[in-house]
Amino acid sequence: TGSSAVKTAFDLQAAGVICFTDSGATALRLAMYRPHCALVCVTSHARVARQMQLTFGVLPFLVGSMRNIDALTDHVIRTLRPTGVVRSGDTIVRLSGGLAEKGASSDHLSVFVVCLLYTS
Repeated sequence: TGSSAVKTAFDLQAAGVICFTDSGATALRLAMYRPHCALVCVTSHARVARQMQLTFGVLPFLVGSMRNIDALTDHVIRTLRPTGVVRSGDTIVRLSGGLAEKGASSDHLSVFVVCLLYTS
């Protein structure tokens, strides 16, 4: 799934890939393919976020809970907009796992377009 997400981001000229991970394995798999765009690793574990700081090309994003992936995606985009990583009209690829608590790998790939609603 990591290679598919990076290929999708490349084909769509996406501004970023957002991945949700508990262990950091998803972000490591994505980083292995050296995406041309920002790779944001969203996790609720401080240890994983620290490990991701040492991984080339990964921007760790620590959150309190990963219960609502859609709300977290909005939060990440709102936070990244002022930094210039994403702008209105940019395409974002999101990779998340539906059964993370069962030990499954990431299995859900979504594509979003950042719209003007994300203005600060």
